[in-house]
Amino acid sequence: MGGLKVIFRDLGSVFIIVSIINTFAVLIPIFYKEYYAILPILLSSGVLALVGLFLKFVIGRTKRNPLLRHAVAVAGLCWIFIPLFTVIPFMMISKLDFLSGYFESMSGWTTTGLTMLGGAKKVYLIQSSFIGLLPSGLVV
Repeated sequence: MGGLKVIFRDLGSVFIIVSIINTFAVLIPIFYKEYYAILPILLSSGVLALVGLFLKFVIGRTKRNPLLRHAVAVAGLCWIFIPLFTVIPFMMISKLDFLSGYFESMSGWTTTGLTMLGGAKKVYLIQSSFIGLLPSGLVV
């Protein structure tokens, strides 16, 4: 049980840090006078911060040092759950369904550049142009 507390504590810490960084995204809609986008971004950051605080200070109260297995678990869980919270602006601003919003959010966090906003043809063009840049030995 102590190992789970370490994972929850560290996962909560990452959530808190990401929520603070995510809050800076509000500057973009302010600059472009797209004020309707401010609330979804702040809501996403707030939910992420609240969950992070709960994980860190309520569930993950421990003084144990993390081991490698804890760090691996935290990294994997971050890649799953952070896009889950940052899907909120995609759903509220762009009116995307959950799955499309999660895809866009995951694409943003992994910096793959893939998008479903322009339809499947746009994704194909992005993928084919990327494959064209690879050396011929890497393309199977």
